[in-house]
Amino acid sequence: MTTSPSPDAGRQQTVTQVRDMYAQVAEGYEQLRFVRLTAARLVERAALQPGEWVLDAGTGTGHAALGAAAAVGPDGHVTGVDISAAMLAHARRKAQEAGLTNVDFREGDAQTPALPDASVHVVVASSVIFFLPDPLEALRNWRRVLTPGGRVLFSTFGPDDNVPLGGIFNRHLATYGLQYPPTASSYLSDAGRCQALLDAAGFTDVTVHTEQLGYYYRNVHEYWEETRHQRVRVVLATLTPDQLTRLHRDLVTEVAGLATDAGIWRSLQVNFCRGVNRMRAE
Repeated sequence: MTTSPSPDAGRQQTVTQVRDMYAQVAEGYEQLRFVRLTAARLVERAALQPGEWVLDAGTGTGHAALGAAAAVGPDGHVTGVDISAAMLAHARRKAQEAGLTNVDFREGDAQTPALPDASVHVVVASSVIFFLPDPLEALRNWRRVLTPGGRVLFSTFGPDDNVPLGGIFNRHLATYGLQYPPTASSYLSDAGRCQALLDAAGFTDVTVHTEQLGYYYRNVHEYWEETRHQRVRVVLATLTPDQLTRLHRDLVTEVAGLATDAGIWRSLQVNFCRGVNRMRAE
């Protein structure tokens, strides 16, 4: 007689897969401009105040956490949580280099942060919620750690993000029977679904604001360097050297055809989602 894996076992497998993936990409993560831009804009939209306490869920290498620490000042504090020890090592190094003493980084599950109830004023989660096994559970847990009137802000990528470059890349991967590591990013690209998720988690004053933060690659070399350091690095590692050479050649040849005088456009459409924890005050 066979039995199906329990939901907890499946969730643990997902967590382990994400942890292993980011251990492989941590070294090149700092090169991802779209990650830096999205995190910086999310912190701006959070309108953090001096003295506030902040949770950065899924902090990665600390882009949002370090920006938040500078914003809340010495009387505030930021805790960054991530499952990847390799990513956190980079975050701690950057905090030390910046001389920031009001931020700490903890290895843990962003979906179920081990923080006391009502212990932070703001939760931020930049480009992370679609990696989590259960985004709704995550939002409910983030609401638990928020003070009355506290706010949550997270980002997802919009439907026009990385168009057409993403489709071109996926088509070339498919030639070798490969695909980009899947997430729930496509589902959560819809602003209405993001709003419904916040509503279901019990947040009020929900807003979803979509922005275009796109930029230009100066040339195909710059495009390839950013692309190969993304999560797809894990997939590219399964190719033989000859296959990787051919994929690179064919891909950059097609992408070069998109170049204009300004460069190669990288669409960066982002949904910035916000909710307020007013229910606890009632």
